[in-house]
Amino acid sequence: MKTAFTILLGILTVQTYCQTLRSFALTSKNQTVTIKYEAYDFLEFQLNKEKHFNGYSQRFIQGGVVKYSDSSVTFAPESDYLFFDCMPDSTRVIERHQKPSHYQLDIQSANIEKITFHSRNSQNWQGIGVSGIILGGIASLFVAPLISINYKSGGFNTKTYFTCAGIGLGFITISIPVTVLNKEEEYYLTQPGEGKFRTIWKIK
Repeated sequence: MKTAFTILLGILTVQTYCQTLRSFALTSKNQTVTIKYEAYDFLEFQLNKEKHFNGYSQRFIQGGVVKYSDSSVTFAPESDYLFFDCMPDSTRVIERHQKPSHYQLDIQSANIEKITFHSRNSQNWQGIGVSGIILGGIASLFVAPLISINYKSGGFNTKTYFTCAGIGLGFITISIPVTVLNKEEEYYLTQPGEGKFRTIWKIK
C-alpha cells in the first residue's frame, strides 16, 4: 500500500510539473521574442525593489511559468529568495527558500522588473569561452616567458616566446566572442530605479 501511494504521489507530481509552460513570448514596440526553456535552463524573474526605512529588499524567483496574462504571471518556483541591503553599514543578507514541485505563486506583471534567461547550451559554451580566456591569458603572460628562458646560458628565445604568446592570444581572440554571444539574456518589464534606460518588454 505504501509503495502504491508513493507511485501515485510521484505521478501527481510529474503531472503538476508537466503543466509548466515550455515557452512564452515577449514583445516590445518593434519586435517579439520567444523564450523556450527546458528543465535545466536558467530562468529567473527579478521583482521591483522595495524600500525600507533602513535600506531595500528585492525578490528573485527561479523556475517555470504555469500561466500568464496581461496583468499577472503564475509561477512554479524552484527557488524563491529575498536579497536585503541594509543601511548604513550596507549589510547584505539573502534568504533562500526551496519550494516543492506543486507550489504555485501569483505575481502581478507590474511588479516584475526583469526576466533573465540562460539556456543550458549557452551556459556550457560560455563556460568554454571563459576557460579559453583564462588559459590563453596564462599561456601568454606566464607560460610563454618561462619556457623562452634559456636557464643554462641565460639567454631568451624570442621565437619560442612569440609562438607560445601567439597561441595564447589566439585562444583569447576566439574565446571572447564565444563568451559574449552566449551570455545570459535580460528583458526588462519595468524601468529599473537606477542605471541606464532599458527597452521595455511585455509578456504576450
